[in-house]
Order: sequence, then C-alpha cells, then structure tokens
Amino acid sequence: MNASALLPNNRVNATVRPVTRVTQCVGSLGYTVLRSRQEGLKMRYKIRLQKTDEGYSVSCPGLPGCWSQGASEDEAIENIQDAIQEYLAAVNDSLRGDDVREVDIPG
Repeated sequence: MNASALLPNNRVNATVRPVTRVTQCVGSLGYTVLRSRQEGLKMRYKIRLQKTDEGYSVSCPGLPGCWSQGASEDEAIENIQDAIQEYLAAVNDSLRGDDVREVDIPG
C-alpha cells in the first residue's frame, strides 16, 4: 500500500494560501494545523525520510505504523501523504459509534 504526507520543512507546497491560524504540537507527535480561508483545515505532519538501497523509506513518527516508500524522494513523499490519509480514515472508522470528543491544546 502506498501513501502520502505533508512536505518536510525544506520543501514547499505548489499552492500557497493565506493562513488564518497555525497551531503546532511539539515533540515526536509533532504536527501543524493550518487553516486557510480558501481550503479550510489542513494538518501538516512531520515525516522521517531515509535513503535506502532501493530508493527512499518514509514514516510518520506521530502515527505509529504509518510508513511507505518510493523510488525517488518525491514519490516517497507522495506515497506517505496517501498513507497518512488512509491511516486517519481507519482511525475515524474505528471510532464510529463511540463517544468521541476533541480537545484544544494551547500553543
């Protein structure tokens, strides 16, 4: 299964939108929440990219077991983006029917 993630700090998204609020969670579970007027809510996860003999291995430390690979760095990043989306969809499915709440963490 291939997947995708948000681009690391040294990479830039092709589309730039004005951000109205940024919240960051620091640590191994680090991610950034971006809210833009045009696109609504986005989450930016930290990823770990490693060069291998076969190409690139990539994981998301904040989502245990969420990893992918690619022949090139760009392919690996695209694949981890898909993996993160699928991981979060599976989490949402597993919570269906439960009393689920959200908390805000001050930045």
